[in-house]
This record gives sequence, C-alpha cells and structure tokens, in this order.
Amino acid sequence: ERSRTALGNAPIGMALVGLDGQWIQVNQALCRILGYTEGELLATNFQALTYSDDLEADLAYVRNLLAGHIGAYAMEKRYVHKRRYLVWARLDVSLIRDQAGAPLYFISQVQDITDAKRAEAALRSVQQDLETRMVALQKAHRQLEAANHELESFSYSVSHDLRAPIRHIDGFVQLLERHAGNVLDDKSR
Repeated sequence: ERSRTALGNAPIGMALVGLDGQWIQVNQALCRILGYTEGELLATNFQALTYSDDLEADLAYVRNLLAGHIGAYAMEKRYVHKRRYLVWARLDVSLIRDQAGAPLYFISQVQDITDAKRAEAALRSVQQDLETRMVALQKAHRQLEAANHELESFSYSVSHDLRAPIRHIDGFVQLLERHAGNVLDDKSR
C-alpha cells in the first residue's frame, strides 16, 4: 500500500513495466506527461509510445539490463503524446528481480524535459547566430584594417610626394628674400 501511494503521488511519471514492455501500473504524472488515461496506458506498452528513432537505443538498454550487464540505465528519449506531438523525457529504469535472481518487472521514472530541450535548442540557435555575427564582425574588422593600411600607404605617398614641391617652394622663397628682401613690402614679405 505504501509503494502504491508513493508511486501514485510522485511528482514525476512512474510506472511498473512488464518484461514484455506492457505497462503494469502507471501514476497520474505519467498519464499527464503522455496525455493518456490510466486505462489507455495499461492497454498498451512503452514500445508503442516511444518515438521510432529512440526505440532501438531503449531496447538495447533493456536487453543489457535483462542480461545483467548493467544494473540500471538512464537516457533521454522521446515519447509520442496522445495528441501526436513529441515529448522529450529523461527515463531512468531499474529491474526488479525475485530472490532467486529471476527478472520480475521494471521500475521506470519519467521526467518531462521538453521545455529544457526547447530552451537548449533556442540557446544553440542564439549561439549559432552569435558565431555567425562574430565571423561577420571579424571579416569587417579585417576589411577595416586593410582599408586603414591602404589609407596609411596613400597618406605616406601623398606626404612624400608633397615634400619635394614644398621644399622647392621654400627654397624659392628663401632665394627671393635674399635677392629682394629689402625691396619687398610687409604684405609681399
């Protein structure tokens, strides 16, 4: 009775599952996660509600558990909700054996992690967007550096090209001052 009460009132989905995958007992949290009534779940098995791409991995764990290679397993997988959308879940499974060691049934805990998976996907999308922007900024930075380098080269060239004429002008002014220094009025000077 204590086990039944604990299972029924657990805040996460819990189930006892037969060795064939048939649901033996489910709690209301699991019913809510998957969208089925208790009766509907008890009439089916976990394989029917597991998303096809995740089924083989789950079954491989079950085989290893039954063979005694592992004592329990945890995985992230998708279930198909009654309304036909995918529910991401963290599944933890252990095997109950009798005193002789023969397998009896599985105890499964199912936590809905759909919102966390959506947030993770959104975060990945933002990260990819930031990486794309960073690449664009780095490219713009390199282009700006190249333009600055070209501007510096042009500035140096112009500066160099103007020095010689200015020296000539300065030389002519000094020559003019020496030859006509006394003749020039203040404005001409």
